[in-house]
Amino acid sequence: MSIISYQDNIGISPGTSGPVAVPPQTINIQGQSEVFGNKFTFWQGQPTNPGVGDDLGFTLVFGNYGETDFPAGGVDATVEDTLTVPAGVTLELKSVSLPPSFIIGTWDGVAFTPLTLGQTFVGAPVNGTVYTLQLRQGPLSNEVPNFALTENSVYSVGLLLNVVGI
Repeated sequence: MSIISYQDNIGISPGTSGPVAVPPQTINIQGQSEVFGNKFTFWQGQPTNPGVGDDLGFTLVFGNYGETDFPAGGVDATVEDTLTVPAGVTLELKSVSLPPSFIIGTWDGVAFTPLTLGQTFVGAPVNGTVYTLQLRQGPLSNEVPNFALTENSVYSVGLLLNVVGI
């Protein structure tokens, strides 16, 4: 937080012989957090739909534009995304790009399972499958789903998947 000291003299006319002193005022300037997030998707052969053997992927970009860390006395950030695999489709994880000390995995509301290269995501018959992907920070045995976003920061996560079955 910054403090600006403000002092001014106000002159009132007519009727006074000089300026009226105004006591000094302190104005507190509070920095703020400005959290942002974007998702970019891409696939081989755009704009047509991907087929067997094609790669597809997405990149999450998130961070804090602000001058103060997020949270500022509140709850830490949690970064989650969903991967929806249509019925009958199978995707294989080919590449993962993460910031240092971060882990990405699936979260079913009870257990966190880190992603591994070669892992498959299968769309269940009829309705497909929705996987919740969660980013965590820390070593695998002690990772946390909530973490601070430092001031003026940007992070990115990239996944590349291959369509192995339709």
